[in-house]
Amino acid sequence: MKRIILVLVFFCFLVPSFAAERIFPRLDKEGISYEKLISQKDVILFIWATWCPTCRRELEKLSRECIFFEDTDVWYVNVGEKTSTVERYVRSKKLNDSIRSRIVLDEEGYIAQKFSVTAIPTYVFFKSGQPVLKSYFLNDDVLEKAFGKN
Repeated sequence: MKRIILVLVFFCFLVPSFAAERIFPRLDKEGISYEKLISQKDVILFIWATWCPTCRRELEKLSRECIFFEDTDVWYVNVGEKTSTVERYVRSKKLNDSIRSRIVLDEEGYIAQKFSVTAIPTYVFFKSGQPVLKSYFLNDDVLEKAFGKN
């Protein structure tokens, strides 16, 4: 009986803490943990795929307009694709290095599943490490609603 309880305690408390330390590769060959990804004051995760026409337009718009917000980290989470596919797309579109270094590769779809993403592109907004809003587009009203600023 004690062994069963110990096994249950292990799986209930210790295993989830290991899962939280999941490391995602980035296109610049660095890795980033899920915790670090969302730990800044304000964070936007742009969840996308290269085969999605709307995602392509949004990514190019973000790249062209250089939408970077003071005190806000923007991460470009590619879902379900191989590194070579994403690399080829980024090269063909000549995306700038500031975006390239922020592309996170989530081949297994962990982040999309975690936030019940059913359509892409999707933006997930975090304030102080907590999800506060999910949206299929980005504009000043959405930023105001998520962060209280535009």
